[in-house]
Amino acid sequence: YSTAENSADALKKAIIEDDIDNTVVAMCNLGNACGTCHANFRRLLTSQLTNEVSGWSGKYIKGCE
Repeated sequence: YSTAENSADALKKAIIEDDIDNTVVAMCNLGNACGTCHANFRRLLTSQLTNEVSGWSGKYIKGCE
């Protein structure tokens, strides 16, 4: 939860500062944090984690790992 909260705070700051590069990074980080937590909650296999994360961020940001 802390990772997601920190990522959300970073995203908010980047948006307020109109910093597109950091907005992209923050979106990726937030997507990864959310996906990781959801994966743990659902007890997904490691190989399925990539699909979980891409559902949050990969469709919005090209190259988000």
